[in-house]
Amino acid sequence: MGNIKWEIIGISEMKKEGEKLMQRKNGNYFYYFGETKRYRGTGLFYIRSSIMRKVLVVKGIFKRISVLKIEIKEDVNMTMIQVRYMLQRRKQLNMKREMSTDY
Repeated sequence: MGNIKWEIIGISEMKKEGEKLMQRKNGNYFYYFGETKRYRGTGLFYIRSSIMRKVLVVKGIFKRISVLKIEIKEDVNMTMIQVRYMLQRRKQLNMKREMSTDY
């Protein structure tokens, strides 16, 4: 990621149990949230250390929803919501079947 300018990265499809905010050796932060190992959690936020002081809230709300709220400037906040949408297996199979018969 050396050539990319970034402050916060959101990554989906985490399969980790629990909720944790941890600081890495390089000073940046990982936050992840997942209720059980059976279900994939909402993923993680990777937060640059220089912006961490502006983070107001980082938390999991529901097993598929995480929120990160940062202060942009005085009286201006930005909220990032990460949602993982999961299709039921049966719906996925029906969708594949319908798509293959349409053409």
